[in-house]
Amino acid sequence: MKRGSKRHLGRHNFGDVAGLDALALEQASIAAGVTRFQRPGDGAWDPRTRHRDDFYFVSTASLTLNCRLWRLCFDDVEHPEHGGTIEILLKGTEGHGMLDNVTIDRLGRIVMDEDPGNNARVSKVWVYQIATGEFLEVAHHNPTFFDSSLSNNPAFITADEESSGIIDAAHIFGPGWFLLDVQAHKVSTDPELVEGGQLLALFIDPDIAAPDEAEQGRGHGHEDDDDFDNDEI
Repeated sequence: MKRGSKRHLGRHNFGDVAGLDALALEQASIAAGVTRFQRPGDGAWDPRTRHRDDFYFVSTASLTLNCRLWRLCFDDVEHPEHGGTIEILLKGTEGHGMLDNVTIDRLGRIVMDEDPGNNARVSKVWVYQIATGEFLEVAHHNPTFFDSSLSNNPAFITADEESSGIIDAAHIFGPGWFLLDVQAHKVSTDPELVEGGQLLALFIDPDIAAPDEAEQGRGHGHEDDDDFDNDEI
């Protein structure tokens, strides 16, 4: 399946699988041509009124495999069994690695953070604009604390770190604000803590990865702005 191409999204009925072990179920899935995602991670629904049948998720994979961003467009979100379409938006060759958590704001921006595990990669935060396909890095962790390749660096903590748990915080702080955390997987010497970490507030200017103004209703359109105060969060 190529980036940008759409395929039909449906279900496959395996019948009664109570007697199948994990291997047998996997073999049956392969034989039936069922999807084999590489570590499905987090996902988020598009909060904008016109696109609330659309669900986006990442397959984390690994640093040597293709980490991808996917879109599911349901024909009727009230009846997902009716199917829809599935599409690859990021193939895995665009510079990101091991995307984990996902959120979407009302400007049509998908914000994703990385969990590279205990690998030689400093975690990054990325934004993808649905309307235009623009994709860019907007933040990364401080290499001083997490890059093991830096010599003579007494501030180094660990290479086992991740950016995680990102949510749209516009309803708290205003448009462009997000909450996320840093997880530093090193045992803390504080008896009240398990590992190191931080809670962060991140501002991504609305002009960054802004939608095409011609795409009314997909980004800065008045419908999405007006709906903000009326929708449940």
